[in-house]
Amino acid sequence: MARQGKHPLLRIVLFTLLFIVLVFIGLSTWLSFRYKSIVRKRLPEMVLKGSDSIYHITLGDVYISLFKRQIVVTDVRLWADSNQVKLLRQQNRYSPNTISFVSAPKAEAHGIRWENILSGKSLDCANIIVYNAKWFMETKKHNPDLSYIEEKEKPGIIT
Repeated sequence: MARQGKHPLLRIVLFTLLFIVLVFIGLSTWLSFRYKSIVRKRLPEMVLKGSDSIYHITLGDVYISLFKRQIVVTDVRLWADSNQVKLLRQQNRYSPNTISFVSAPKAEAHGIRWENILSGKSLDCANIIVYNAKWFMETKKHNPDLSYIEEKEKPGIIT
């Protein structure tokens, strides 16, 4: 005779809980990979667009923690394209006198708002911590100096 389970309701509840936990783990893993690909694609685009194509960024590995609302990036490099700066100057458009080159082995962003990343509008976070950054700044004045825009003088009372 086959042995019947003494607690079939307990088995059903445990298997249901196990199924829910596995679905939850699978969904969070899928979302983590999805956000990782979005960050890898959109962060360089946002840097280019926000800097008038002057700055570029490369990222090493990207680690996502959905529950901590955190992104950790390794081997971060931000550099300026001096050719783009020259092109902007030739077009008499604003270009900065000082450009930066930054590299860091690790950067963390905390307090991520995931809904803004999905919508593609922005990458919002509460704070960013950059570890052991090496920052090089280069300053070159150019004529005309487009970082200072003169205002026309208004006629005064006394001439």
